[in-house]
Amino acid sequence: MTRSNWQPWLAGAVFCAALLGVWAPPAQAEWFVGGTVGATIPNGLTNTSGTGQQGGTLNTFTQQTALSYGGKAGYFFESHKWLGLDMDVSTATPNINSKQASFTGGSGLGANNGQNMRVTTWSTNLIARYPGERFRPFVGGGLGVFFAEAPGASSSNWNPGATGFAGLNILLIEHVSMSLEYRYHYARLQFDNMLGPGRGFEATYTSNTINLGLNYHF
Repeated sequence: MTRSNWQPWLAGAVFCAALLGVWAPPAQAEWFVGGTVGATIPNGLTNTSGTGQQGGTLNTFTQQTALSYGGKAGYFFESHKWLGLDMDVSTATPNINSKQASFTGGSGLGANNGQNMRVTTWSTNLIARYPGERFRPFVGGGLGVFFAEAPGASSSNWNPGATGFAGLNILLIEHVSMSLEYRYHYARLQFDNMLGPGRGFEATYTSNTINLGLNYHF
């Protein structure tokens, strides 16, 4: 669906803020903010089916590895120090490689000559972290909204999705920690007119991201 540039960001902010608000933490909870940078390795656009005049089931579109960066904010409960919540936003440009669009069934045939693409994810996650003094492994996952933009498509779209992650948090000095984490993203995306006028597709987007993060705790 078409949206102006600011509407997807606003929708994501409201969605994630609302989810965080469901679990209002006590004043003494351990709050943190942080930033991440890393590499997103997409698995390609799979389970791809044509839309509009395209019809049929299309081949998988491969994608390029891309720089990923983002930020997060959250807290760990005082009464359950191993359990926390966070709101995370990240963005990457896993561009689609050039490839002829072959299909089975349906009608029509389009060609994808390579396409720039940006995927931005807002998610709210539940975290389980070992409450160690310095080395604190963690796992987590949650739900979010995926915003996908492709200049060659007639619309940008936003859809619900899921994320899961695991990693290691290391306390460097008081209040400051570093984290190394793996993240998996899943969402179903749609791009109209990507293969030509009236010819688009919808597909499953999954990716693997390795992040290095720096966090401040207070």
